[in-house]
Amino acid sequence: MVQTLLQLHSLWRYVVILLVVITALRAVFALLAGHRWKNTVDTRLLSYTRYAVYVQVVLGVLLYVTRQGWTRMSFTMEHVITMVVAVGVLEFTAGRVKKARGKKMHQITLIGFVVAFVLIFAGLQIVGGLF
Repeated sequence: MVQTLLQLHSLWRYVVILLVVITALRAVFALLAGHRWKNTVDTRLLSYTRYAVYVQVVLGVLLYVTRQGWTRMSFTMEHVITMVVAVGVLEFTAGRVKKARGKKMHQITLIGFVVAFVLIFAGLQIVGGLF
């Protein structure tokens, strides 16, 4: 079971990274083209990214609880703390986007998701890198 959780957690990270990058790129192109926030596309993309992150967190927590054989606790805690901060940034960004209007929505999305991507990338480096 632990191996299955580890494989799922490792594979699901690519879904999360892909959605974070797509959301950030969507914000860049919308800002450059001067597009307004589209409730159907932009809100759904933001929601799907958040759901993917939730699944990743649940898999990570299950893996953390079931894998009692970790001896390098600092490595584990660094990864966990970095990822929890990244999730916090994504949630803060989503909350700010809901309150914003106009171009500000895309600006907040871009900034928040770039910061989250950097944190996710740093957290992955702790456990051995992206690939």
